[in-house]
Amino acid sequence: IKLGAIAVERGKDMLKIIKNLKAGGSMIILIDQDTRKVKSRFINFFGIPCATPVGACIIAMKTGAAVVPVMTHLRDDLMQEFNYYPEVPIVNTGDEEHDLVTNTQRMSDAGEMEIRKYPAQWVWMHERWKTKPGEEVQ
Repeated sequence: IKLGAIAVERGKDMLKIIKNLKAGGSMIILIDQDTRKVKSRFINFFGIPCATPVGACIIAMKTGAAVVPVMTHLRDDLMQEFNYYPEVPIVNTGDEEHDLVTNTQRMSDAGEMEIRKYPAQWVWMHERWKTKPGEEVQ
């Protein structure tokens, strides 16, 4: 809050989020969590199909907001380093299902690239591949 950041509970305050983005604001959404509570699609993550939340994708497709991967890791000097990567190109062909899968895969690929650089620093304590096909939230 000191720097202007606020936490928004999943599924709440969507109007606030959209107004923030339309006003040039930003938001952070984590998509490397497998949760049965949110709309998801199966994409490949490290070569294994896994349910991945599509909320970030939906927001980007509906608002035109840029998706810019931001990753952080702990350096050898114990300082955190933030890396900003090129904008993920979002396709919006009108085929919503295709676009959800394509865009979510592109977003996930950006995260996978960083995890491959710093594998020991990814939070592996959750079950990333726990949802099986047919169990995902549509």
